[in-house]
Amino acid sequence: MDNGFIGRLVGKSTTELWFRSFHTTALAIGGIVMAVDEQTGRTYLMRITDVTYGHESTEANWAEKAAGRMMEEEIAGRGYRIHDPDRRLYKLARCSPLGFVADGAFHRPRSIPAHFSRVIQPDRETMAFLKEYSGDLTVGVLRCGESTLDIPLGIDGASLAQHVGVFATTGMGKSNLVKVLAAAVMKNGRYGLLIFDPHGEYYDGGKGSGRKGLRHHPLADKRLFTYTRRKVEGKHYPLAVPAAQIEIEDVMQIFSFSQAQNEALHAVRARYREAWLPKLIEGDIESLTADLKVGNSSFQEMTLGVLIRRAERINSFASIIKDDSISTLGDIITKLQHGYTVLVDTANLSQAEETLVTSVITRAVLHDYRRRYQSGADFERLAPCLILLEEAQRVLSASAGDSNIFHQTVREGRKFKVGLGVVTQQPKLLSEELLSQLNSMFILGLADERDRTIVRGSAKQDISALGTEIQTLSAGEALLTSPSTPFALPLTIFLYEEYLKAVGSARTSPSAPIPDDFF
Repeated sequence: MDNGFIGRLVGKSTTELWFRSFHTTALAIGGIVMAVDEQTGRTYLMRITDVTYGHESTEANWAEKAAGRMMEEEIAGRGYRIHDPDRRLYKLARCSPLGFVADGAFHRPRSIPAHFSRVIQPDRETMAFLKEYSGDLTVGVLRCGESTLDIPLGIDGASLAQHVGVFATTGMGKSNLVKVLAAAVMKNGRYGLLIFDPHGEYYDGGKGSGRKGLRHHPLADKRLFTYTRRKVEGKHYPLAVPAAQIEIEDVMQIFSFSQAQNEALHAVRARYREAWLPKLIEGDIESLTADLKVGNSSFQEMTLGVLIRRAERINSFASIIKDDSISTLGDIITKLQHGYTVLVDTANLSQAEETLVTSVITRAVLHDYRRRYQSGADFERLAPCLILLEEAQRVLSASAGDSNIFHQTVREGRKFKVGLGVVTQQPKLLSEELLSQLNSMFILGLADERDRTIVRGSAKQDISALGTEIQTLSAGEALLTSPSTPFALPLTIFLYEEYLKAVGSARTSPSAPIPDDFF
């Protein structure tokens, strides 16, 4: 076996290719191999989707019989050898054609290689064309089955505003991938990234985990801004959301209302405008009844009492404040629009408070980008922004409806340079319409067949044949699908702690200089 030679092509069509390999050759699901067509000079790329045994015996059930004879001889204490195994035994690999490389460029497959074309392992030189698709946010290297090639891969930062999905079962590397992506964004300096962290694992790596967090990045002092109500080490700011900046749509994320309550709520908003929630917090039912009375009709005190009690609960949240001059929303928006990474740590908040805060901040970001787009106020200079939601199924599930700010961001955000990052271990809970809006997907190991099925059906490339590969992905391994990539790229994601060592030299400045007039 010279120059990576592992077999010969034996069939079959433009949608499915098979090759015979040596019985000792290690072939892995997801491995990329090359068929060299000596007639045309083209090198075809193929992805292994299945591997089976083969033998040249014409005897029926020969393999089962041979195994039986081997077992008998082993029990008797005698050895048993297959005669001429290198010729009689082999492996067959089924592959999906990916395309062909000619003159250093990649082309979609519309033909098949010549009969019995040589099949070889990929080399760095042939696969170098992938650098054209690697993007400016590198997150890993090319994975070829169970090994890797030192070809850095990632996504184009401009695609962040076109929505991103990160899907994986617990323990398969979602958090590590998000940290590596955030590290790449900080190093690049041209894109805004807003991360909502309900688990407290991104800032410092998590208590007792021994892992590194975003605050350990060499550029964290300059590029990372963290808002939290927790007591943490390092630079951070208090998370403060003024009650006057909360809208009815935000409150509806955490409470359900009857028709009468809903009508009263909107009447309060119409009467008091931005002060509607502070007015409810005051709890003066008599004043509310009088102000909302129209002719002889008025809202029942019981209905208004429900609104007041819910407003009081919101007022009890630590992150909600009455003084709108202390708001962190404006700071967060400014940082994102200038290409910084913002981490909103909600680890010690209740689920209701966390959901409310996430909704308010997301809406504020989207609306400000939209306002600048409509007014033309330096919109072209604004950094594209990605809003990344952990446990996204809680606010984006099909049962949650499609009228909240998160669905609105998916539908409208790309027009205004605002993308939504959906991180979940249960993509099956998301609506197919929402999944279809995610231009880029990082698919890590998914144990549930329903999760794999819905993701395969929503990807921007045809990955219908890769169910087994997704199922067998190890921790830190992923598929990247995007309209900007030639095919679903197999990656091994950098381990964040190792990635930090690699960017350690960037402590004072990003690798790519940023012009002074960029923003």
